[in-house]
Amino acid sequence: MATEHLLTRGLDTIRIVHDDCDLVTGEGEHAVTQTFDDVDDARSHLEYVLKRMRRDGYGLTSRPISLEDGQRDIADGLFEWDPERRRLKCVFVEDDGVRVRCELLPDVAEARGAAGLHFVCDHAIPGPALSAALAGRPLPQIRSFIFDTPFQTITRQYANTPGRLDLVFHGLPALESAYVTGAPELRRCGHTRLKHLHLLGDPLPPATLAGLGDSDFPALERLVLCLSRDAEPAPAVDVVRALRSLRAPALRHVYLSGSDDLVALIDALCDRPLPASWTVLSLEGVLRDEDDLLAVLEDRAPVLGRLQRLALPLADDLSDDAADRVLALLPAVVDRDELPDQLLPSVYEDW
Repeated sequence: MATEHLLTRGLDTIRIVHDDCDLVTGEGEHAVTQTFDDVDDARSHLEYVLKRMRRDGYGLTSRPISLEDGQRDIADGLFEWDPERRRLKCVFVEDDGVRVRCELLPDVAEARGAAGLHFVCDHAIPGPALSAALAGRPLPQIRSFIFDTPFQTITRQYANTPGRLDLVFHGLPALESAYVTGAPELRRCGHTRLKHLHLLGDPLPPATLAGLGDSDFPALERLVLCLSRDAEPAPAVDVVRALRSLRAPALRHVYLSGSDDLVALIDALCDRPLPASWTVLSLEGVLRDEDDLLAVLEDRAPVLGRLQRLALPLADDLSDDAADRVLALLPAVVDRDELPDQLLPSVYEDW
């Protein structure tokens, strides 16, 4: 059993924890640990420090704490806890703090009974340290994984990565929803519980798309891909190859944003029937000529016509006459703005 000593003087508080041969002064990543040869030496030094501090006007409060309490006190300085959503939030500020946070994460998540994890890069990036920590210590209670810095644009987050996303998913076997911004690495992956997957990049790396195409997500219902914002996206053929090869028999809603050629994307995607499970398809990208769009929609109408809803950028990119012709060709078409924006952080607010 360790002992916590709180020294207070006005607004100034100093915390010292005595645990066997160790004296820990401070909290979180700034804590300083002194290790003595034996418990008597540690106690003697502690008594000297407490006596000196009291002589300097500090009040003293002491109490026994369990190791679990001590762990939670440390975690309070490194993580933020949302009790309503049971979500543990970790902000990576400095490179020196990445390792400590990743190593403590599994213990803290278990102790809190967390159901969700949210990681923010401001401006340190955890990379492989995070995916290795989760793969090495699976957390079966986690239902949502968010890797996003909501106060930064997708472009500013282009280099952010949690490491290998397949290892993250392996370490979260009950995961249902994932929202990842940046450049995650993704290799062949299988996950039986994942229902919602949002991948946002600038650009989304071609290797990530290839890994997605090699993956098996039998429960996946919604897939959202932001291919790019300012950078050049992966070619349409790579995007279509990933979507066609992905094993996701329950997939219903597909959202694709950031293509550099909307017409080419539609043409490549619809050169044969779409998967039977797809009901909603939302597409956004660069449109150079509305007549080209009308031509490809007319040509691919037999494929697109079986969708319950096809969302396109009508108001933004088409004249009123062209928009009317699209609706005549495909009555199920709606403007993309009529659907909830799947790229905004509001998507994961209630996860």
